Amino acid sequence: NAFLVYLGVIPVFLIARFALPEGDLDKRLIDRKSRAAGLKELFKPKAVYLFVLFFFAMMCLYGFHTNIAMLVQERRLGTTADVSVVASCVSIVSFLVGIAYGKLSKAFGAATLCIGFGCLASGMLAVSLFGYSFPVGVAGGVLFGFGSGVQQISSIYYISKTVDKSVVTMAISVLVSFVSFGATLSPLVING
Repeated sequence: NAFLVYLGVIPVFLIARFALPEGDLDKRLIDRKSRAAGLKELFKPKAVYLFVLFFFAMMCLYGFHTNIAMLVQERRLGTTADVSVVASCVSIVSFLVGIAYGKLSKAFGAATLCIGFGCLASGMLAVSLFGYSFPVGVAGGVLFGFGSGVQQISSIYYISKTVDKSVVTMAISVLVSFVSFGATLSPLVING
């Protein structure tokens, strides 16, 4: 019965299909002439760097989610409900970071992404090295959630600033593909 929550996808699909406008940019992405010029613009060195950076970031980021349950069980820190608490902390903090990203970016400037990656690493290290109590696991999850929120929003922000606005939609699509591929490979690479 827990998987019945996925029925919530049906209204989201219907709203996306019937309520969202289809813009001219989407039509140009399908056009063959625009696609060739767009690919040249899309794979500039800065854009490729960001694709690779966020591919590896997601590979490491996803490792937290795949391993937190094993760590809680191995160290006898709690039950599956407790794993859900840590995972929820990550999601809630990421959500809050998403809301406040503009203010964070204004406050930290060019260092925003570095601070986000620092929080990701600190959260992972806190859990792996010092996570012998549940509160430390939650604190690591909060740090990780902050970094995760910054990283996920920054990926879209930086790729949209890097490429010409005529190929932003395509660049975001390619970026999300790289990020998803990083998540897919994460269990294989992280857990060997």
